[in-house]
Amino acid sequence: MDVCRELSNRAVTAFWFFAPDAWKVRLGLAAAGTSPLALVTTHMDRQRLESGNELLTVTGRVINPTGKEQDVPPLQAQLKSKTGQIVYRWTIAPPARSLAPGASASFNSAEVNVPPGGAELTISLGSGGT
Repeated sequence: MDVCRELSNRAVTAFWFFAPDAWKVRLGLAAAGTSPLALVTTHMDRQRLESGNELLTVTGRVINPTGKEQDVPPLQAQLKSKTGQIVYRWTIAPPARSLAPGASASFNSAEVNVPPGGAELTISLGSGGT
């Protein structure tokens, strides 16, 4: 299992450095402005509950592709409309305080009562979602 995880981390890291930016955007990858860490959104699901509330679940990984240990800041999530207006925003706790070189950590979030109309999810590292 550890071999598979290591290969997966290496593949994601290689993709992060060599894939065109347009591909990263399409696959839900996001980078922080000054952080060397990388984010990969692996799953997003939105469903209406029997109560009528909207449930949004998001999972992914924070990856340290560098040769140094890196602190992991909180993750900032934003759901935007097709016109780019922010419909909903929230903070996801960091999945670890820091990441060793080449390491990664999984994050997940579940939000209830998410307003309708969100078409694009953006997740970034740090305190300022814009």
